[in-house]
Amino acid sequence: MTRWWWFGGAVTPEEITRELTFMHEAGLRGVELQPVYPVEVDDAQRGVRNVCYFSQEWFGRLRHTAKEARRLGLQFDFTLGSGWPYGGPFIPIELAARRLRVLEQDVAGPSELTWDLSPHLVGEEKIVGVVASPVLASQQPDLSRSRVITDQIKEILSNNLRTGMGLDRWPVPQGEWRLMVFIDSPTGMQVKRPTLGMEGYVLDHFNREALELFLRAVGDRTLEELKPLGFPAIHSVFCDSLEVYGADWTSKFMEAFRERRGYDLAPYLPALWQDAGPLTPHFRYDYHLTLSDLILDGFFRPLAEWSEKHGVQARVQAHGAFGDVIEAYALAHIPEGENIFVGDRCQVNLRHRRLASSAAHLYRKPVASAETYTWLRMPLFFVTLEMMKAATDSTFLDGINQIVNHGYSYSPPQAGEPGWVFYASTLINHNNTWWRH
Repeated sequence: MTRWWWFGGAVTPEEITRELTFMHEAGLRGVELQPVYPVEVDDAQRGVRNVCYFSQEWFGRLRHTAKEARRLGLQFDFTLGSGWPYGGPFIPIELAARRLRVLEQDVAGPSELTWDLSPHLVGEEKIVGVVASPVLASQQPDLSRSRVITDQIKEILSNNLRTGMGLDRWPVPQGEWRLMVFIDSPTGMQVKRPTLGMEGYVLDHFNREALELFLRAVGDRTLEELKPLGFPAIHSVFCDSLEVYGADWTSKFMEAFRERRGYDLAPYLPALWQDAGPLTPHFRYDYHLTLSDLILDGFFRPLAEWSEKHGVQARVQAHGAFGDVIEAYALAHIPEGENIFVGDRCQVNLRHRRLASSAAHLYRKPVASAETYTWLRMPLFFVTLEMMKAATDSTFLDGINQIVNHGYSYSPPQAGEPGWVFYASTLINHNNTWWRH
């Protein structure tokens, strides 16, 4: 089947039918719709008009697509939301992707320390913990004697007026000490390549509440708009690879860690940031294991459960997840890997394809899918049929049995040739020189 990019929702019923017919005549089995960024401004003379996501006109185009796909016998898959990773304008900052940020200061005692943290905190950031540790001769923090002094964060007063927030004349014990302030901070990452009306924050994949909001806003709304068709329009909902940059935290992590690992992480937080002796790997392992639990329980599992509840399958690219990728793939109905960068070489692809096919074998999934031909060559238009054939063979040898072409760009006649194109090679649509082959 093929991924099909819609640019800025600038689509018409006539062109939708024309391109779906091209796909059907070419022998493609199905189409996965992925709305992405606009490539042209509105131009009435040329018949170009971008249509905002969530508008009735947009959903009208979606219903037309579902009807035409059914008429032509094409499987119809749909990318929830727009672009990747999941997110949008309805995701508030408190449910957006988050990271752990650290402030550090070495001090010598005995003395008093006043440290105004106000200038270092931005927007929705929150202090997770403050840990004071003696510094060993090796420059490592001595966690056996660490002190959690989060409760010492207070208003800083001058002449009875509040001038800041932080440590106010904290008594530093004898010796060399390292103070580390751990801050729960939004990454600020925005959805990549969104269509009009879907710009916004990437959701927090470790927080089930964030996914549930996304599914209500996009998934439930989309299925409700397709109900008048009177038939199950969507075969699978698609989740693209988790390219969530810098997200290594969630606001309720400390409580989840204590519940799942049986101890308080606060005194050992420095071990996440720097070498703190022989137990460092153990604390880091528990930290990673907790994040894995949270992304499985807060994202992959509820996504599959929502899909089953609504009679659709979840086709998921789990690679990039901060967690047990094999188990994440196992929770999907269709695990999907990826064939990216010079994928026409006969070599084992452990990073993407083999993870998906291994999960399919281990958990008895009949279909192991792969996004294929992505960035097969750079720049655009360098890919040949010979390269595609080699990439296809290599993909099959890695245990994949469903090819998803990456990809087909929606491109109306008035766009000319090569027409509208997605920035990432490979391009395979009706404007390609060798499309008829």
